[in-house]
Amino acid sequence: MTIHIPVLNGLVVVAAIIVGCVVFQHSRSVHSDRSAAGDLSMAIAAAAAVVLILAFLFGLGDGSAAVHDSPASSPTSSGPGDLAPPPAAATAAIR
Repeated sequence: MTIHIPVLNGLVVVAAIIVGCVVFQHSRSVHSDRSAAGDLSMAIAAAAAVVLILAFLFGLGDGSAAVHDSPASSPTSSGPGDLAPPPAAATAAIR
């Protein structure tokens, strides 16, 4: 099974992995004890933040087309109380 991943989505994931690795290495160097591991949760949170920000910035989605409502598919009113009177400009043009 082949999954097609758009190039921009792949670049976002690569950027998130790089940022996560940098944060992990930086958190490792901050500790005074050299045998201490880096902060994995901070690295994962930073990578997730990068994915979220870049996805919003580039408008990325799951790849499916968005379904837009057309005026013809808008719901109709169910009773006479729901109907709004036509605007005065529209009724003047009809006369």
